[in-house]
Amino acid sequence: DFNRGAAASQEYTRRFGDKRPEDVRPAAVEWRSRGVAEAIQGFIGRAVGPGWGLRVCAYEFTDDHVLAGLKEASSKRKVDVRILYHARNDAQKKENEKKIKEFGLAEICEKRNAKGLSLSHNKVMILTKGGAAQAVLTGSTNFSEGGIYGHSNVVHICENSDIAGEYLWLWNELEKNEDKKVD
Repeated sequence: DFNRGAAASQEYTRRFGDKRPEDVRPAAVEWRSRGVAEAIQGFIGRAVGPGWGLRVCAYEFTDDHVLAGLKEASSKRKVDVRILYHARNDAQKKENEKKIKEFGLAEICEKRNAKGLSLSHNKVMILTKGGAAQAVLTGSTNFSEGGIYGHSNVVHICENSDIAGEYLWLWNELEKNEDKKVD
């Protein structure tokens, strides 16, 4: 799914006038998402209970709907949710940690801040069942309002368990939080 992003600004103006998206919700938000927000929520919703898992790598981790969906999966459906987030000492870390605290996700979040790493720019969710990768959601979309509704981005969902397994391997490597190796 591709969102509409800023490139569709002329069409936005034709549809909604000179109004800000927050002033014409939900119509403008839904139009700008073009299925991206719904795809992310649907992917999170596929983890239906114990035995299911979600492994998340995130750079911008601030969208209320994404965080609420992961919280609900973890606390209500008892899904094994684990999140790696960008945590270098910068403004994005502060925004991520503010939202993590707001949604009570600290227990399932791990900082990604290895030495030599200036940015942890991952945008991935892996769906697991019994610890085995089932599917992966990835693309250019950050898990933020700007990423989902503002910038031109894409979300891909791959149902191939072998490919999802490669992303799970990557998640496990990133979780080690090892310092960047210099050649």
